[in-house]
Amino acid sequence: MENKIFIPAGHSFEGDSNVRHPDGEILNIKHGYDQNSHVMPKNYTDVRKVLVDGIESSWGEYVPDSYDGSKPVPLVISRHGGGQSGWGQCYATSWCYVADREGFIVLYPDMNKAAWAPPKIEPGKRPSFAFNIHVSRDDFSIREMIAMIDDLKSRYNIDERRIFMQGMSMGDLMTMQFALSCGSMLAGIGEAAGPAPAEQFFDENGKLKDYETFVPAFVSFVSNNNAMTPPDQRPANQLDWKEMKNLKFWCEVN
Repeated sequence: MENKIFIPAGHSFEGDSNVRHPDGEILNIKHGYDQNSHVMPKNYTDVRKVLVDGIESSWGEYVPDSYDGSKPVPLVISRHGGGQSGWGQCYATSWCYVADREGFIVLYPDMNKAAWAPPKIEPGKRPSFAFNIHVSRDDFSIREMIAMIDDLKSRYNIDERRIFMQGMSMGDLMTMQFALSCGSMLAGIGEAAGPAPAEQFFDENGKLKDYETFVPAFVSFVSNNNAMTPPDQRPANQLDWKEMKNLKFWCEVN
């Protein structure tokens, strides 16, 4: 029973989900992102490598006990939100428990500062996200992600037909970026609460902006999120909300 923390009902252990805690500990986060109790997974590994342009990349990978390399297994790539980390995404999403049940491998990339332009915030105004979701395969963030996938493929028996990507908030934006330029590499995407402005998806004439191919997509939003469209400015048709343009885009592409 050593190395475990048991939380009485109605209590929390104050901790930081971005900081690794010992395997087997039970942690409950009640600040920042409000999260449920989790037992720290034992098969999570931190990786740091130079993959692209001489810049070090870092990520976490989770390999279930059932993996023996005898047959190809799916890969799920889970991308964290702003202010989080790959480890924090592992803790927040519970993908590791699904991986144990279903037998797939999970990749949790850390945001590389070389791939991110911070939002421009003017006094008294809402954030204007400088993140461009329409980039080419030459963009650093895309090349880094491809290199991470190739690295895992070199060490594990990955089923290239079943590579999925999922992200929340900033991770949603990164997922969308990769899906637009490298959709043929993905079997599907999951997006949650990505605050990309409407002009990222459609031009001034309402036509779809560039994309490589169709991608099966699960898209979700926070119904009371007014980061992009204040409630008093929302049109009657929900798909015309700025927050919903992502969903409308994939409905038309697919």
